[in-house]
Amino acid sequence: MQHITLRGHVLSHLLLHSILLAICSALIIELPLKKYERAVDFKSLSSLRPASSRNNLEKERFSRSIQQSDLDLDGMHNNMAGESGDGYYTTMQIGTPPQQFQVLIDTGSSNFAIACDQTADISTFYHRDKSSTYSENGTAIHVVYTEGSWRGVLGNDMAALTSAKSLSSKVNIACITESSQFYTPASLWQGILGMGYSKLAKPDPSVKPFWESIRDQHPNISDVFSIQLCGSSFVHSHEKPLRKGSLILGGVLPKLAAGPFFYTPIYKEWYYEVILTDIEVNRKSLSLDCKEYNMDKTIVDSGTTSIRLPDTVFRAVQKKILENVGLHPVVVAPRQAFFDGQDLMCYEDVTLAFLAFPVISFYLMSSENTAFRMDLSPQHYLRSVSNFENERKDISCVKYGFITSNTGTVLGAIFMEAFYTVFDRAKKRIGFAQTSCPLPDATQTLLDTTIEGPLRFNLTYNFSSCAFVKSESDEDKYLHVTYILLAFSVVFIIPVILLVILKLRKSVCKRRIRHHQDETRNAICMSDPDSH
Repeated sequence: MQHITLRGHVLSHLLLHSILLAICSALIIELPLKKYERAVDFKSLSSLRPASSRNNLEKERFSRSIQQSDLDLDGMHNNMAGESGDGYYTTMQIGTPPQQFQVLIDTGSSNFAIACDQTADISTFYHRDKSSTYSENGTAIHVVYTEGSWRGVLGNDMAALTSAKSLSSKVNIACITESSQFYTPASLWQGILGMGYSKLAKPDPSVKPFWESIRDQHPNISDVFSIQLCGSSFVHSHEKPLRKGSLILGGVLPKLAAGPFFYTPIYKEWYYEVILTDIEVNRKSLSLDCKEYNMDKTIVDSGTTSIRLPDTVFRAVQKKILENVGLHPVVVAPRQAFFDGQDLMCYEDVTLAFLAFPVISFYLMSSENTAFRMDLSPQHYLRSVSNFENERKDISCVKYGFITSNTGTVLGAIFMEAFYTVFDRAKKRIGFAQTSCPLPDATQTLLDTTIEGPLRFNLTYNFSSCAFVKSESDEDKYLHVTYILLAFSVVFIIPVILLVILKLRKSVCKRRIRHHQDETRNAICMSDPDSH
């Protein structure tokens, strides 16, 4: 779930403020002040404790931390529920005594937030006044996503996944007090757990994210977590969807992978940003400049449902799909409204669509001149709609899993459902393996393997050049000009003002001396009798 950052242009006021401050400073008359000793040294209470007490507290903190070998990774298997259209959530316990909630897992944001007041869409919420370990710092927070937003206040409390209680930690929690289009009537979750880097945290990066707090308090745990999403399994048949997923904190569960892992470097640590080198439709490249795929970034985001593509890439994929579907003798080519997300495609036999629509392949950078290919079958990107959207029970309807984007490429939940994904923060890389989840329609297997690599390319440049590098914006240019003007004022204008002030002071002094001399001369003349 991506943030939208709001910035104001206030730097021009700083320039004027700095100049006025310098002028006022030059005109200040210094008066002697009587110095008083401080009655109290306002240090933190912990620093006032005896050294032995502080050492005991440190020992207690580390005694509560667990070893990597003690972590029950298997106990976290199937600790999530949901599907790509509704989001994936896990159960958490918050506070003392613990209160239980469902929270959305989002690798595209970094705040941990929970509903703290009842709304039309939320009946279960966090009673902070009933937790003996809750404390509030009073900082207001406002978070805006691609869809929806919320406001609240920051605090902290004990929290843990119910499937990983041994990792219970004191973490930052945002209490949501109002929201807009964040929850829906169908939401089965009451909060959101951002697993991104602190650079994305709101209101600023000093708000330590949940996973980083766990790592601080349990330093022996590996800085790795992994996600498997199985919510699309069986949804195209009339069987009950699997609606399962796993969030594995501290490691990788081998049984969730149906093949080897392939890793791509994390290009930038804010979102989980990676580099796409190419996209193919039915094994034919779109033949675009690779920078187009990453404009203005490519991220792996479990909190976004669809696969979002820059408009140029989106239209190129659509064109190739239409060419392939047009060759099928039975399936009718979709209308534009289908690609725009406004129409559904419905079939009595949905396997016809799987045969007509092509496999779409994504190439991720592995090293400077190698990449690996990840194949996405139509069973994954043709997303089944819920029954309430489809009134007829004898047909299956699907929705297009790609949407256009003006904020870069987002490999969302639909993409992640085809793979077991490892967020290896310790080695600054993301790993993908073929998932052990069954295909959305287990009766129609189109691909035996979904990942192949490493694939070597003979290039005169390395794949890191495919990353989008933001050019200097008008705002950045304005910032630079402001800094230059500010520096100019400090070096030239302020000294000139000081010289003028000194000259004025000398002029006043001369007038005073002259006036004093005149008075002295007049007094002498009046006392001299010869002058009368």
